[in-house]
Amino acid sequence: MNKENEHMAGRPLDLCDIFPPSDGVRIEIFDSITSTNEYLKKQKTEHSIIKVCIAEHQTLGKGRNPDKTWHSPHGKNIYFSCAYPLKIDVSKANGLSLVAGIATVKAIENCFNKTKYKFELKWPNDILIKGSKLGGILVELIKHNDQQLTAIIGIGINVNMTEDKGDIDKSWISLKQLTNHDLNRNEIINYLMRHLFEAIKNFEQSGLTPFIDQWKNYDCLLNQEISLVHGNNLIKGLGNGINHLGELLVKLPNGSIKSFSSGDTSINRT
Repeated sequence: MNKENEHMAGRPLDLCDIFPPSDGVRIEIFDSITSTNEYLKKQKTEHSIIKVCIAEHQTLGKGRNPDKTWHSPHGKNIYFSCAYPLKIDVSKANGLSLVAGIATVKAIENCFNKTKYKFELKWPNDILIKGSKLGGILVELIKHNDQQLTAIIGIGINVNMTEDKGDIDKSWISLKQLTNHDLNRNEIINYLMRHLFEAIKNFEQSGLTPFIDQWKNYDCLLNQEISLVHGNNLIKGLGNGINHLGELLVKLPNGSIKSFSSGDTSINRT
C-alpha cells in the first residue's frame, strides 16, 4: 500500500477516495444490503452507464454455488458488484469470469510487493494465496428484450477480516493476515475498477485469447493432479490450462485432453 494512504487504512468506504475511470460510471455505497449482485439485477437497464454497487455488509451474499452464502462481516472486506453493458453477443461472453479474476488479482498486486506474495487463480472463480481462498468471482449474464447484454460481475475479497466465527467451511485467508495491518479498501476498489473495466474492453474487442497467457501465470491447477466434480461425475487428471472459450482442460490418465465448461475443482494432495 502507498505510504501516503496508510493513514486511511481503517476508514469506511468513501466516494471521495474512489475515483471512477470515466464519467460513464455510477457508484452507490451501502452500509448494509442483501446482495450487491441482486441489487444491480433489479435496477433499470441503462446501456450507456456502468453501475457499481459496494457495501460494508451483505445479509444474503452468495457465491457461484447458490446453496452457499458469502460470509460478509461489516466493514472488513470488499463486497463489490458492477452492471456492465456488454457490446458483444452472449455467445462470445464465455470466459468473462476468468477475465474478471485476472483483473482482480492485478488490482490487488498494485498494493503489494509482487515478489513477496504469489496470488493464484483456481478455475473457474477463486482467488487464492498459500492454498487458501482470498476471494471469489460471480458473473451473471442478463439478456434484455432489445437483445442487449448486461454482465453482473460480483467480486468478494477478504481484506481486513481476521476471524470467521465458524461460518466458513473452507480454508481462507485475508490480506490483513498477510501483512499484519489493516488495508485501505478504497484504494483497492479504485485499482479494481480501473483494471476490471480496461480488461472488459479488451475482452469485447479481442475475446479471451489475449488473456490465456495471463491466466497461465496465475493458474494454480496447471500441471497439478486435480479432481473435477462435473455433474454427477468425478474426473481425475492433470490440469492443462484453459482454451479460448475459458473451458478447463484436463489431461486424462489415458493421455487424451478433455475440456469442461463447468464444475468444482480441487488439487489432489498426497
